Formats: sequence, C-alpha cells, structure tokens
Amino acid sequence: MSKPTKKPFFLFTEPDQKRPWFTTATSTLMLVLWPIPLIVILLIWS
Repeated sequence: MSKPTKKPFFLFTEPDQKRPWFTTATSTLMLVLWPIPLIVILLIWS
C-alpha cells in the first residue's frame, strides 16, 4: 500500500515538523482564551 501524501489530522500528529506556525498560533490562542471561562463564572456568581 502506498502512503497517502495528505492526511487531515497531520496537523495534530506532527505539527512541529510540518506546521510550526500552527503550534504557535494554537498555544497563543490557548494563552489568550483560557481565562474567558473564569471570567464568565465570576460574572455569573457575582
């Protein structure tokens, strides 16, 4: 069997070799977005 050249999930399996910007963007988004649920909870409780 021949290896498929494109896999839709290769972004998640090997992001460092293939798409370095993908990991950077994801980590940046996570850093920016993780406090949002905390803020929502605080607003609900207050």
